[in-house]
Amino acid sequence: MANKKFDEFIKSLTTQKLKSARKFSAISEVRNKKRFELKIKNIYKIRETLKNTYLIVVKNYKKEPKIRYFLAHSLASVSSDFLVYLARDFARENNLKLIQYSLYPKLLRLNLLCLKEFSDSENYMNIITLFKEFDLILERRLKNLKKLII
Repeated sequence: MANKKFDEFIKSLTTQKLKSARKFSAISEVRNKKRFELKIKNIYKIRETLKNTYLIVVKNYKKEPKIRYFLAHSLASVSSDFLVYLARDFARENNLKLIQYSLYPKLLRLNLLCLKEFSDSENYMNIITLFKEFDLILERRLKNLKKLII
């Protein structure tokens, strides 16, 4: 019963599915010093709340659960190692994953995505507020850096 409610919640979040000419590349995850690939099933834009937020549906490498859901927020549309360096301490403190990933492979741009896995609808708003806080912190750090340079 709870899974059915969660599936309905997932359907209510999504608006449009991102399309690619080829399959989206997999996301890798390290567990117990072993690398596992999580194959992307679908990527959806989130309907409301925060701009540049996506729902990534992946096939699990284990049997249970067969499908995992990640909320992803694009911190930068063109990523660099420097931006990752600025963002990584906040990500570590809040158990977020930072990846450089191409949402639109034809554009050849790597977005800086912040990922957080969720499995129930109660975590959704907590994750969104965490993403908003992350945006503000990264923007503040970039403005401070600009002041130092100019």
